[in-house]
Amino acid sequence: MAGLKDDFRVFDLRREDLAYESPNQRWGEISHQYFFVGFERLEENERPDKDEKSKASFRMFDMLDKLYLNQATSDGQEFRRPKTKFRDSQPIHSEQLEKKWKDALVKAISDKEKALSYLSENYRKVVRKHPQVEMLTLCFYLPFDKGEKMLNIRRKKDDSRFRLQLAELERRFTLMRKRIIADPLYKAACGYSRVILINARFEPFYLVNFFFKKHPDSRIDSLVSLDIYRKWVQSGKKENKSGEQVGYYCFKDASRPHVPEDSGLFIRRPDRVIDVGQISDPILFVLSEERKFENNRKDYLAFFRLQAQIYNVIPGARTLTCSDDFTYINAAEKKRRKAKKEDLKKKSKTALPVTETSAAPGNDLYDKKGSPELAYLFDEINDELPSNFEEHIFGILKEDKP
Repeated sequence: MAGLKDDFRVFDLRREDLAYESPNQRWGEISHQYFFVGFERLEENERPDKDEKSKASFRMFDMLDKLYLNQATSDGQEFRRPKTKFRDSQPIHSEQLEKKWKDALVKAISDKEKALSYLSENYRKVVRKHPQVEMLTLCFYLPFDKGEKMLNIRRKKDDSRFRLQLAELERRFTLMRKRIIADPLYKAACGYSRVILINARFEPFYLVNFFFKKHPDSRIDSLVSLDIYRKWVQSGKKENKSGEQVGYYCFKDASRPHVPEDSGLFIRRPDRVIDVGQISDPILFVLSEERKFENNRKDYLAFFRLQAQIYNVIPGARTLTCSDDFTYINAAEKKRRKAKKEDLKKKSKTALPVTETSAAPGNDLYDKKGSPELAYLFDEINDELPSNFEEHIFGILKEDKP
């Protein structure tokens, strides 16, 4: 499979690209496959409100718009106001782009490559534990605010509303996840990966790849995708139930749910995941030939690539999370974990508190390897750590020098 940077040869971002003539491409050939969102930090006097919960920190923008405008005004006529609605029909002239915008594009592509690596590696980790795995992918959206006009949403490109939506998505996903692991229907579940994505209206949504252990004779039933949808709806507000939307990406030969007319669950083609509203000519996209995705390992990895193509880093947010130990937990196991947690709390109260004095060299908590309190506490803490703990601290802890 070709790397993501191979799709950007027209920009001459790598020295090896200079060995070949640049392809003739229009901006639409890039924007129909990728979506780039930039975050520009706001100055204090630019922030629109003082509410700490929704205080804006960044201005959001379509990065390809910025690159196109930079190209269109490269002749020194900055007063010119080219219309971005014509962008996709215009040819790309990379030699007219400033270095800072090329560097920004390289960084954004690199972020997408890291996301692809993260999703692929997590899937391989699940497969190492459970060789036969079937994947269900769903997108979860917040209901549209009927009281806010679409025009106002498009104009408001600071991240104040965006941050509130992120918090609501996290609250609802946490609640849905708890309901899933409390339901015996999900005994076959064995992991997931979750990506925060952004649509063309600069609204966040969740894409989640759920992994299930395959049965030798049966597919995962369509009841599962319907049940996940219902659990998502239950996590929301009652007054917004009519506006709920969940997208289910159905692979070829996967079990296809029967969706009632009044349902907010929509069946989508996997090759359409790259359309987050940025495509300027949706009719052309609809008429394009469908790329069939088989329900197998090879096409799961290809599907991760499409997800990465619309992925963007969000300042201050964990946009990628995963688990290779996501499954039903029965009452006995819950009781055992709760008792273990309570026992840890009791032990921690009796342990010597770590203060400036107690943490000084020569103190038991500082340098005595045989400390029974430390041995017990660290054993208990390790038991409670998530299986993917190393991913949470990757890049934070420094390696010891030899």
